[in-house]
Amino acid sequence: MLNTFEIKDLLIYFGFEFDEEKTHAFGFSHSTLRNQRVYLKVDRKRLADEPKPVKKQPLVVHRDIGQILGFDEIRVGKSGPNREYKNDNMSAFRIGEGSKAMGIALNVEDVDALKELLVLMGWRHPQNQNNAEQDIAEATDLPEQETERQAVIAARRGQGVFRASLDEHWKCCAVTGCATRALLRASHIQPWRESSNINRLNPYNGLLLAAHLDAAFDQGLISFANDGSILIDEYRLPREQAALIGITSGMRLCHVSPAHHPFLDNHRRLHGFV
Repeated sequence: MLNTFEIKDLLIYFGFEFDEEKTHAFGFSHSTLRNQRVYLKVDRKRLADEPKPVKKQPLVVHRDIGQILGFDEIRVGKSGPNREYKNDNMSAFRIGEGSKAMGIALNVEDVDALKELLVLMGWRHPQNQNNAEQDIAEATDLPEQETERQAVIAARRGQGVFRASLDEHWKCCAVTGCATRALLRASHIQPWRESSNINRLNPYNGLLLAAHLDAAFDQGLISFANDGSILIDEYRLPREQAALIGITSGMRLCHVSPAHHPFLDNHRRLHGFV
C-alpha cells in the first residue's frame, strides 16, 4: 500500500496543487476537480514538527465521492474504506458551522488504483491546451538571429528543419510503418513550449507518427517506455476505444536510441506514466 508521501508525490505528478498544510493533514486541489479537494493524513503532534507518513488509509476524499456510481467497484472502494473518518484539519469536509469534518479514508494499493479513483472523481490530466500559434506568441526565448528563429517557429508547426530531420531519421511512422507523408506528423516528445531552442530542433526530441497516434501521444493518452513498447492510459483511453482506432498494447517504436530516453522519461512523468 502507498503511504502519505508516496501518494503526495503522485498527486503532484498528476498536476495537483499542494495548497493546504495543517498539523494532521495535507490538502490538495486540481483545476479539473473544481471545488473538490483531497487530503492526506500526516502523523505529528504540532505543525512545527517534522511530518511522518501514515500507512493505514492515508488518502481521504469527501463523503459524496462514495455516492458516485462505480465507487464500490473500483479497488479503493473494495478495500474496506472508513466512511466515517473524522479529522477537523480537513476543513473543506465540514457540512456546516460547528460540525465535524468527515470524509472517506482509503487505502491505495498502487498508482493505477489512485488514477482509477481520480478519474471517477472527474480528474483529467493536464493536457496541451495551447495551439501552435499560441505557443509561438507566448514564447519569450526565441533566437534573435532570424534564420534560427524561423527554424524554431517552424518546428512548433511540425515543419521545416525539424520535420525534415524526422523524415530522414524515421522514414515512416515510427510505430505503424506507414510511409504516406501526408498522414504523418512531426511530434515533439518533450513539449516545444517546455524545451530549449536546441531541443526544439533536436531530432531525438521527436517522433514521426501517424496522425491518430500523434494526437494520442500529444494528449498523453499514450506514451512509450525506453525499450519502445507502448503505454496506454486505459482510464482515459479504454482498451475497446483504443482498438477502434487501431491502438493496441502490442505496438512499439521500431527503434529507440539512448538519446531519446531523457525525452521519453519527461513525457511519461508529464502524463502520469510513473
